[in-house]
Amino acid sequence: MKIALTGARGSVGQSILKHCNEQGHYVFEINRRDDPETDNPLSEHRRAEGTDYEAILKAFEGADAVIHVAAVPNPGKVDDATTHNSNVSSSYVALRAAAELGIKRFSLASSVNALGLEFSRFSTFDYFPLDDVHPTYAEDPYSMSKYEAEKQADGLCRRYDFLRVASFRMHEVSPKKDLKREPKVDQMVLWSYSDPEEVAKACLLGVTVEKDWKKGHEVFYCVSPENTHEQTRGEKIDNETLAQRYYPNVPVKKDLNKYGFFDTKKIEDFLGWKHAQK
Repeated sequence: MKIALTGARGSVGQSILKHCNEQGHYVFEINRRDDPETDNPLSEHRRAEGTDYEAILKAFEGADAVIHVAAVPNPGKVDDATTHNSNVSSSYVALRAAAELGIKRFSLASSVNALGLEFSRFSTFDYFPLDDVHPTYAEDPYSMSKYEAEKQADGLCRRYDFLRVASFRMHEVSPKKDLKREPKVDQMVLWSYSDPEEVAKACLLGVTVEKDWKKGHEVFYCVSPENTHEQTRGEKIDNETLAQRYYPNVPVKKDLNKYGFFDTKKIEDFLGWKHAQK
């Protein structure tokens, strides 16, 4: 399969590129800047600015699938308007270009922050574990941009009924051992993370799995069920106890020790993905 990968030179993009190549797929590495040519026989560089529709359309030519991870990765790197507008524009451009070219498979990098977590003034949870129908309380430019990209996928899948989009709500993509968070932030984001190798596997499955799911948009949590409390507070504790201690008024609908704070049963059912223990 030939896969167009936006943001291929970013940290997440590099993990996806490596995994795709290991599985024998050819990758169009799409980046906004020219990069030195490599001797990788399973990739080629294509330059395109993510918000430039014609450039992205040309960069996607010949692809069988798209994995879109290019984005401003968090608020604060640039001003709020640029963070929001760049992300919203680039996601629409990528989705619309794929549709115009008749590309049927698309993996979209979303974020658990589509619900409003780390960058909100405070986190709001209606129940645990969080699932894809939990309401959003996003209020910052980055989180809103991720939620809005999912709504774009809904709309474009309605208009182009051959299109299948998998949105992956990933979470602070990093090896567990490298995570460094203040305890207060760790609590707001529910002591969770996504390993880059596991994210790469999910994104590839999103465009390769052949199942009854042929078209339409689905949102998946791509998060480890393990918690990071031991790293930030030096105390090993299970998820059920964490919920009782820090969020005693939030109803618990499923076994948190089995599923974690983010319900990954859907991604297991649709794609056969399960985050490996790290």
